[in-house]
Amino acid sequence: MSTKKNMGHTRFKRGVIHLYNMVVCATGCNPLAYKGYGCYCGFLGSGYVIDGIDQCCKMHDWCYDATECPIFSEYFVPYYWRCYHGYKPVCAVKHGSWDRSGACAQRLCECDRLLAECLKRYPCPTTKAVCTSSPWRLVQNLFMIT
Repeated sequence: MSTKKNMGHTRFKRGVIHLYNMVVCATGCNPLAYKGYGCYCGFLGSGYVIDGIDQCCKMHDWCYDATECPIFSEYFVPYYWRCYHGYKPVCAVKHGSWDRSGACAQRLCECDRLLAECLKRYPCPTTKAVCTSSPWRLVQNLFMIT
């Protein structure tokens, strides 16, 4: 597993692993601590926001929606970024062959960066905040492997 310390000035170009590494870079937290947290952290968020961390995740969902990238791009489109000084994720200006897709890679990178910066404002979660306002999330949490 990556840590803040060993991510110094590493440059990443990998699909779905970007978000994981950006969260580590900005927060030093284990990104899996956010999986299934509240109503919006994880897959198919819905319901009422529980707290600041959940609000960050909701804004991230909205950001992905606003990119107007093809469906599921957030899981597969690679982009370039760096972790400066072990805590500051910065998106690259150019993203190789993905530049031709209307800067989709840049927009996805910015969404992930904004989430990581937002999560940095809160302590690492040690327990999961449970969403009770969304029946879908309640069912999802029953099957969540932690």
